[in-house]
Amino acid sequence: MSALAFAVLAFFASEVFKPLLPEGTQTGMLSIVDGIIGFICGWLIMGRLAGRGVVAAAGGGVRTALATAFWCLVFWSIWDMLRESTRPGTFAGPMEAINGAFAQMFDNALIIVSDSRLAFTLGEGTYFLPQVPLLLIVGGMLCGWFAEWTEERSADAGKIA
Repeated sequence: MSALAFAVLAFFASEVFKPLLPEGTQTGMLSIVDGIIGFICGWLIMGRLAGRGVVAAAGGGVRTALATAFWCLVFWSIWDMLRESTRPGTFAGPMEAINGAFAQMFDNALIIVSDSRLAFTLGEGTYFLPQVPLLLIVGGMLCGWFAEWTEERSADAGKIA
């Protein structure tokens, strides 16, 4: 169940991220691939962390959500690097291509963190809450609690049977 929860979280985080990309960016499979990465991270990371209590589940959920975001950034930066490397003269060599992938990953992470669509005024200043990190943290906690809840239910069902 944690794999499904994190697949849904990754899908919706990708949908929130899409409007932040430059106009004309192709985003056809972005949400689907990120959902698959979320499924894998939910299965491998949160799946083994469930059953340790609600506080640990919240921390494990945030950990899984941030790991999902990291692996999505890695996947898409490598994908873009490979796509760009098919054009003649884009990269001088393999090391420049790898540096290009890391630069792309950093640029996308900067886009995620510098999102200013959600703002509030407090006193004299206006403050911004980046939506994707907020969604990943809150959604990760909720998915972690859901994984903990399903783990407790499955443990109770095993005792009854």
